[in-house]
Amino acid sequence: VLFATPAVKKAWALARQLGVDARENAAATGVARKKDGTVEVRVAGGGVVRGKAVVVAPGAWLTNVAATWFGLDVPTEISAETVSYFRPKADADEYGYAKMPVFISDRDNGLGLYGYYGLPIIDVPGVKVSAHHSGHVLTDAAAGRPAAAGGAGGTETDEAAAAERRAAIIAANEQFVADFFPGLEAKPFRNDNCLYTSTSDLDYVLDRVPGFENAVLVGGGSGH
Repeated sequence: VLFATPAVKKAWALARQLGVDARENAAATGVARKKDGTVEVRVAGGGVVRGKAVVVAPGAWLTNVAATWFGLDVPTEISAETVSYFRPKADADEYGYAKMPVFISDRDNGLGLYGYYGLPIIDVPGVKVSAHHSGHVLTDAAAGRPAAAGGAGGTETDEAAAAERRAAIIAANEQFVADFFPGLEAKPFRNDNCLYTSTSDLDYVLDRVPGFENAVLVGGGSGH
């Protein structure tokens, strides 16, 4: 098992040990290939970062970045998914990652086509459960991500739709736990949001950019 948060922290630490110039929270605005074959990444405020190659992993901004930086059409759908954490009623060790596996269920969640998934207790003291690929679809990213979907706020219409969808997912998660996990509390003690950036076939985008061989474009995790 690879634990995501510790793994990312370790990768950053190793990079710094190797002398990498780590610039966190620096907004990249574009890339260019120079005549000598190197790559230049433009940074907001006028700075640049140069190197032999670049890996571009823009997350939910994949479609926009692919089009504006590389002239590529990479359609994606962005959805704000809701995950719930349920606390064990008694022996929490039975629900920890040392004893309980990750699980996937094809039980109809009433909201989407892909059932449920869940994780044992890892760093949050509860079992994680979610109706998979069932979140509110962000139709207008420029208008802002709704607060009900974990953002800073969107349009009034989008807020209402996101809140309704979030409530429906939490209710579905509760029903799943009631049906299959009698040892967990009936109500989640925590509900979080995360973004899915989904391609049309739910496969990753991971390849060199055509005509720009020292640039690699990565994204479209599609909830994997």
